[in-house]
Amino acid sequence: MPTRKKNKAELLEYLAQGRARLLAAIEGLSEEEMTTSGVVGDWSVKEILAHIAAWDKETTAVIERAISQEHPEFDYTIRGRRGFAKWNAQEVEKRRAMSVGQILAEMEEAREGVIELTHQLSDEDLGRRFVPPWRWPSTPRRSLEIQAEHDVEHADQIMAWRRCRKRV
Repeated sequence: MPTRKKNKAELLEYLAQGRARLLAAIEGLSEEEMTTSGVVGDWSVKEILAHIAAWDKETTAVIERAISQEHPEFDYTIRGRRGFAKWNAQEVEKRRAMSVGQILAEMEEAREGVIELTHQLSDEDLGRRFVPPWRWPSTPRRSLEIQAEHDVEHADQIMAWRRCRKRV
């Protein structure tokens, strides 16, 4: 059964809940723990957060283009699992030299951009169908929901890693 479409206030709450869960998952981690590889694949918590910041920025840019152009065109595409893995690796690599503090600041700034954009969108904008660079038809509403779900997905992975570390 299809779920009811979230209105703007519900989307903002969904985004806030996802981010709160992510921040709770990293709460109390030391710099050493944040940079320990193997949390998700070879990635550390820092790299996961860099990945999240990159997707918040990308989603904001994609939605802005989708709203401002009748038939948005993008100068790149992401296709399949390999395409996402390559894009993710490139974005994490761009941020490799950044400190944990810089990554956290970028993540916060990127999410502020998502929130600001969400406030600016009308109900019509939220439901506008478009084809993003990953080629699956979407709407800004769904793209924003995915960002909240992305936070929760990685929060759960970090919490699982933390539980495993406690047992060792």
